[in-house]
Amino acid sequence: MENRKNSLKLFREHSAYVTDNVNNGIEQNRKGYLSIKVLDENKNPIKGARVTAVLKNHEFKFGADLKNPDKNGDYGDSFKKLFNLANIQPDWVGDSQNCSSVTDLCMDYCTENDIEPRFQPLASEGMFPKWLYGKSSDEVKSELSRSIKEISEKYSSKVRTVEAIRGMFGYDENVSFYNDNDYVAWCLKQAEKYMSCNQIVINELSHVWYDGLGVNRDRYYMAIERLLSENVKIDAIGMEFGMSMSAREQFLDSMRVHMYVGWWPKELEEYRKAYDPVHLYKTLDKYSDFNRPIHITGVMIPAYTNMVEDEEIQAELLKYLYSIWFSHKNVEQIIYWSFVDGNEDNGLLGGLLRSDLSKKPTFDVLDSLINKEWHTEETFVTDDKGVGTFKGFYGDYELKIETAERVITKNVEHSKKREISLCPVWGKKYIEIVI
Repeated sequence: MENRKNSLKLFREHSAYVTDNVNNGIEQNRKGYLSIKVLDENKNPIKGARVTAVLKNHEFKFGADLKNPDKNGDYGDSFKKLFNLANIQPDWVGDSQNCSSVTDLCMDYCTENDIEPRFQPLASEGMFPKWLYGKSSDEVKSELSRSIKEISEKYSSKVRTVEAIRGMFGYDENVSFYNDNDYVAWCLKQAEKYMSCNQIVINELSHVWYDGLGVNRDRYYMAIERLLSENVKIDAIGMEFGMSMSAREQFLDSMRVHMYVGWWPKELEEYRKAYDPVHLYKTLDKYSDFNRPIHITGVMIPAYTNMVEDEEIQAELLKYLYSIWFSHKNVEQIIYWSFVDGNEDNGLLGGLLRSDLSKKPTFDVLDSLINKEWHTEETFVTDDKGVGTFKGFYGDYELKIETAERVITKNVEHSKKREISLCPVWGKKYIEIVI
């Protein structure tokens, strides 16, 4: 257990640093002032109108991988309670193994529950279908191009964000094209060719957090820099955070030798950097040089066991990490990987729900953060100019407006990205509402 607690060591040692950066970052980057001007039918300002503003949906995207909502239908209510974004793996067009479209099931689930769909990689190490194994690079390019084109024709108008590629530093012995020099740029250019109106994302694996220094010499940073210099379209930068261990590290952990002696084994040292809040902020700041939003993807924090203490450590780590990411100015999405224990988490119990779909402390932590701590519900009264102002998290609001004559509700958007007309008197943003 002591070894697991070491994961929290640097967060706790730097607790004041984390608290200051999180609180200041959230106030500056996730909240803003919004003024409401209430008018009567003749456009005269109404003084003394009572307005209650309630946040209904964050502008910031909290998401998770959505595998098959039909097969896993029992977790549907839990999923939509936390997430306003679903990460979906689109079917390979022409894959004879797909008897029915899981993609369509996922898209229907998103539509029914007002969740934004997001496509995870169109190309990635180890994800090419088996019927492409052993094919030449030209053959793979032809099939991949055709698949991207048909996916675009069917879905591009229904999704905003598309990962063109995930992982560029591995090796795929089954598909030679992955190992070609033009693999990364070609995939991004194909995404631009067929999905130019979508947000195109490049995404890299979790090593970006622990094998780099958070400087411009880090290999992922240099790869992005080179691609941009070649005018390759990259709209957002993905950075996975899946802390799954190697076989050697799993062996050490399973032996429990180091869990009680109070020191951090050499084999786990690289992961400790990923749990250093100073290094996390440094890395986020460095990749912000590119002036592009950052997507934290593939998040998976192992619990390793179903012991109460291990689940509580998992939850505490998740709270620190989500708070840091949410507070940073350039992060716009956080996507969890394994929503349910055993769902592609390599047996490390990294889910937010247990295998029986009961809620783990991690679920409760995210529920508390997203739906309570990072929530706005404010009531104010308009002045003699009919204007009232509040500061709240960016997102979609329901306004309840009460006057002596009537009560109405109105939905409005409070967006960091969209400028609202400026009030010439107050010099503040406002939305006019006629009742």
